[in-house]
Formats: sequence, structure tokens, C-alpha cells
Amino acid sequence: MNEIIESPMFLSSCFITYATDIDNKKIIQSIEEIQRTQPSNHRSNSGGFQSFTIKRPEYDNDETAKLFETLIIPMAKQIAKDIKYPDSMDRVCYWYNVNYKYNYNTIHSHPNSYLSGVYYMRVPADSGKLVFNRAENEIDRMSFILDKCVKEGHQIDNIRVNTEHWVIPEESKLVMFPGHSNHYVEQNLTNEEDSRRISLSFNFF
Repeated sequence: MNEIIESPMFLSSCFITYATDIDNKKIIQSIEEIQRTQPSNHRSNSGGFQSFTIKRPEYDNDETAKLFETLIIPMAKQIAKDIKYPDSMDRVCYWYNVNYKYNYNTIHSHPNSYLSGVYYMRVPADSGKLVFNRAENEIDRMSFILDKCVKEGHQIDNIRVNTEHWVIPEESKLVMFPGHSNHYVEQNLTNEEDSRRISLSFNFF
């Protein structure tokens, strides 16, 4: 048989690391103060609280500043270098999310953002995964492949045909992804007394 040469067409990935020296409790205290003094913004959130956007270098607390300056920004610069993104990715904004039981985030993307991401500070059990989707029209065109695989009993975990990719949140976990990627957050179904799933989201422009 003749040699078959694969020529990859498109690639989209998320990137994950963990903070080891960030005091999440200090950031949560700052979020609680914001909640006491400001109304919630409304973007993709169904219920819960989202703070209004904060733009670097106007950090709201020292621990969040440390998180950005020692981890998020260096990671974004390294990813941009590795995947050959523009060098002009120099503006950063962020906001906080508090999702209580039954809250979730609808499917959305972050237009005009080179890289976006989320950092988790509190993650109750069963409080919902972060889920990435292919574009809707691509899902429609590919559904027959998945249907056939299911009928034949194949395990559906194949990046070539998957229409979803999910990430399990963990405390101190940092996830970064291209801003154009469709994604949503599942409903928080925790039974923990403190039901809050608390995170920080950000965009690089």
C-alpha cells in the first residue's frame, strides 16, 4: 500500500496548569466585598454573580495581582509564542464569577480575544464542568458520524469527531483557551452547604 501522509488542517487546544503559591481565600474575600458593594453584571451567567470588568493594571487586590503577574501573564506569553499568536497581545481584563446551586453559564465565546481563561478558587463537588463545543453548523454536519459510532458501540473520545471537550474544574486550576472557542459551564448541582463555585475569568486582547 502507498504511504499515507497526514496533513493536519486545523488545531484548537486548551492549556492547563495549577497555581501553587496563591492564597485563594484572600481573593475570595475581595470578591465578597465586591458583591456587597456592586450589582451583578449579566453576560453568559444564568443566576449567580458576575463582577464588572477590571482592567490591568488596576487590580482590585494584591493576591489577584500576584496571580496575573507571576502565572497568568507569563503563561499567556509562552502559549502565544508557542502557537505563533500576534506579539501585540498586551491588554488584559478580568472579572469574577460566583455560581450558586442551579446556576450555570450559557454557551458563548469571547469575541476579539486572542486568549481567554478561567482560574478556579472554590469548586464544590458536582458544581459543573467547563465544556467546549465545535461550531454549531459543524456539529450538525458531523452528527451522523457520532450516531454511527454509538450504534456500533465505539467509545466516543476521539478528537477528530468529538463535538464536545470538557474540563473538570479544580481549586487552583488555571485553564487557558482561544477566545473564539465556544464554551459553556454546566449547572451547579452540588449538595454542599456552601454551594458557591468561585472563579476568575479573563481576556487577552
